[in-house]
Amino acid sequence: MRAMGVWGAGRYLVAWCSAFHVGARGREYSTADLVGAPILQGLLGALAKDYGDEPVAAVERALEGALRLAAEKENVALSDVVCERDYSQACPQGWADLGDGATCMAPTEYEGPCPQRTSFGGLTPAAKSATAVRCSAEFPCVDDYPQDFGQLCPVGWALDYRHDCLAPDNYTGPCEGRKKFGTLTELEKRHWGVACGVAWPPREAAKGARLARTRGLGTVYGVGCLVDYSGHCPRHWAWDGGLCRAPPAYAGVCAYVVDAAKFTPRQKHAFAEHCSAPWPCSREAATVAP
Repeated sequence: MRAMGVWGAGRYLVAWCSAFHVGARGREYSTADLVGAPILQGLLGALAKDYGDEPVAAVERALEGALRLAAEKENVALSDVVCERDYSQACPQGWADLGDGATCMAPTEYEGPCPQRTSFGGLTPAAKSATAVRCSAEFPCVDDYPQDFGQLCPVGWALDYRHDCLAPDNYTGPCEGRKKFGTLTELEKRHWGVACGVAWPPREAAKGARLARTRGLGTVYGVGCLVDYSGHCPRHWAWDGGLCRAPPAYAGVCAYVVDAAKFTPRQKHAFAEHCSAPWPCSREAATVAP
């Protein structure tokens, strides 16, 4: 092996990565996340070939260390390294657009440092990234899909008789191969998935919901429907302890529990369109609980 060694190669990579302005601190990411970053595309294979007498794990650690150092030096969020973020979206992943073009509402289980209602309006992509990092949130990756965290197991994992999820034989992530997810919240499942290199199945209605948002009100309301926004919750959602709870069959892209009581009619309209959760028509209102 060359005298420089794989760790020496890692030090050279710091300068290489810095030239692309890649990095900084945010939420922690696994080795698999960072080694799979687009900016390092193809480097793992090339270095593994050049330093064939080194274990692949050592090459991965060298790449990870180089990228972390470059990230800290450049002071750009690591979340922008692991994938291409879609900052054309109004809100971070899992947050609801309240319809004013600026304000986003955090998921019910959010415990981050920012208010439940936080403004992302009028911000540049860099400012959206910085605000998301400050709020312990992330914008979706380009071409990412909404995950169905109501499913018991991640994609490819099998449910055993004890209701544990078992990883497939080819799972090489950093986490244990047996896990019980039944008591985890949506946010906990999301964070576990990112840390462990797994994803939950896509929500069945995700594609339809995105299409609905491009076609206007008629996609979620029938022709001739005069919408009644006087009720607290969307149609078929339950009013439960001051919150609106989605029905079991809900397959939209938003949280299953929402504080919609304080929404204005305009915000309810925006929520209905974004989340595929319409309010009742006036002819139904007399039979629908608030």
